[in-house]
Amino acid sequence: MTPQIDAAVLTAILHEIDLPDMARQKAEARYKRLGEWFGEPGQRCSSYSPRIYPQGSFRLGTVVRPLSEVDEYDLDMGCRLERGITKATHAQKDLKHMVGQDLEAYRVANQIQTPLDEKNRCWRLSYKDEVGFHLDAVPSIPEDAAARAALAKRMVVNGIPSELANGIACHAGAITDKTHPGYPVMTPNWRVSNSEGYARWFESRIRQKSFRPPSQTLILEGKSKVEELPASSWRSPLQQAIQILKRHRDVAFIDGRDRQPISIIITTLAAHAYTGANDAAEALRQILPNMESAISHSNPKVPNPVHPEEDFAEKWYAADSSHLDLEGTFRRWVRQAIKDLSRIAAAHTAEAFREAVQDVFQVRVSEEWLKNRFGQQRPVIAPKPARHTVISEPPPKPWCA
Repeated sequence: MTPQIDAAVLTAILHEIDLPDMARQKAEARYKRLGEWFGEPGQRCSSYSPRIYPQGSFRLGTVVRPLSEVDEYDLDMGCRLERGITKATHAQKDLKHMVGQDLEAYRVANQIQTPLDEKNRCWRLSYKDEVGFHLDAVPSIPEDAAARAALAKRMVVNGIPSELANGIACHAGAITDKTHPGYPVMTPNWRVSNSEGYARWFESRIRQKSFRPPSQTLILEGKSKVEELPASSWRSPLQQAIQILKRHRDVAFIDGRDRQPISIIITTLAAHAYTGANDAAEALRQILPNMESAISHSNPKVPNPVHPEEDFAEKWYAADSSHLDLEGTFRRWVRQAIKDLSRIAAAHTAEAFREAVQDVFQVRVSEEWLKNRFGQQRPVIAPKPARHTVISEPPPKPWCA
């Protein structure tokens, strides 16, 4: 069964769940300010050519606003020290603490009250003002040339064109991780990460058939130059379809976040299933019936396309999470998403539509939109509490045990 929801309906929902312009501007300003801070004379990282760049959903353009106004946006940031530090000169611990010291100085200088929080791979900086953010900064250094060449070869073997694979591999880095056995000592073996490379792969999936990235004309030295806008502002059918799926996930697992499918799995499987579409509705009709078939029958189940040895779904078969049945839960969630979108598509009255959208996405479309679509206007009804769907397949399991 494929959901026959139309583009106008999804546009109305996306308007309610998309990142507000004010929050986007705040996020961009914070990335920029931190980049300036790390480069200022006197900071420990300044002499190592620091580069600050967005990662995760902000970089990919797939952010959705939190369900509650008290929830925070999650900003992922890379802090790459481009020169002067290698695996032969510093341990992961040294790099982590160097970045942490500059972040702590930034926190104090900007009177951010929440203490800096050290995670396994990153430092978390929490802002508490009119827009709540917590920013996770991952320290890294460039991966060496031999490792990048090996990554490119593995990507080619896995079907990525050679030119794209080489372009992706050049962004690979070595990151800090407290759980790594070599964390406190100098060792050539660090964990590999390539968030920017993943973003480049994701953009290659967006560029299917009819989509053309937006651009702007800049005037530089009296000459005009057409420059492509960053993917975070593209609003492609694939990005919008992923936003819809992530919001559905957030509502479905509102009380069971330990079981919810993680965003990188949703994004990767959706990108694999996508073959080009004119709008988000067409994209979802492609993606949802084919997400499960994009899961491998052997490990890695959901390989990182830019680091094929890494499995985004490793928790699905980890001993300490086997009781959560994460793979089964993911598959049931996909089928439930199809049913829920079909329910919205089948709503033929304003009342039925309003109730379905509130149940599935916890959003309320405008009365003007409802009037234009259904030819009548109903009294506003407050959103109901989030629905907790019980999957009726054996063994029967709720979203959240």
